[in-house]
Amino acid sequence: MESTLISQFIDDELTLDEKECFVIEIRHDGAVYRETLDLLCQERLLQQVDSPAPPAVTPFPTQRRAFWRPAVALAASLVILLFSVIALVSEKETRVTHRFLIHAPGVETVAVMGDFTGWAPVALSSVGGEGYWELTLDLSSGIHRYAFLINGEDLTLDPTVVAREGDDFGGMNSILQIKEEA
Repeated sequence: MESTLISQFIDDELTLDEKECFVIEIRHDGAVYRETLDLLCQERLLQQVDSPAPPAVTPFPTQRRAFWRPAVALAASLVILLFSVIALVSEKETRVTHRFLIHAPGVETVAVMGDFTGWAPVALSSVGGEGYWELTLDLSSGIHRYAFLINGEDLTLDPTVVAREGDDFGGMNSILQIKEEA
C-alpha cells in the first residue's frame, strides 16, 4: 500500500468506498497500520510547527482539509529547500586541471577517451614537433578510467600512469586519481 493512500485518508480525500477498503487493509496488515500511525504522528508534528495553538474541532471535512493545506505547503517548502541545498552542494564539485601528455611520434591523431568524456574521443594537440601530444582538462576529484586512441583505432594505455584495470570488454584502462588541491 502506498503512503499516498494513507495521506489521502488522513487528509479526507478518499471516497467512502476507498475509506472502507483502507480500514479493512489496516485491520489485516500490521505494517500498513504502523505506517499509518507514523504518518499521523508526522502530520501532528507539522501541525505543531505550523500552528502552536491546538486546532478547533470542525464538523465539516472540507474545513478540516483546508486546515491541512498550510501544513502540506510547509512540508513541500521544506522538501524544495532540501533539494535546493543538495543541488548547490553538487554544483560546487571541485574541479582540478589535469594535463594529459603522451609521446607518440609518427601518428596522425591522438585522442583521450574515458569516463570523464562519456567515452567519446577528445583530440589532443601536437606540441613541439617531436611526437608529443597534449590536452588539458578540468576533471572532478575522484578516480577516473581512460585510454588514448591513436589514429582513431588503436587504444593505448597512458605510459605515465602505473595503475591499470581491465574493462568489461577484455581491454585495459589507465586509472587516474584526481585529488582536490589544498
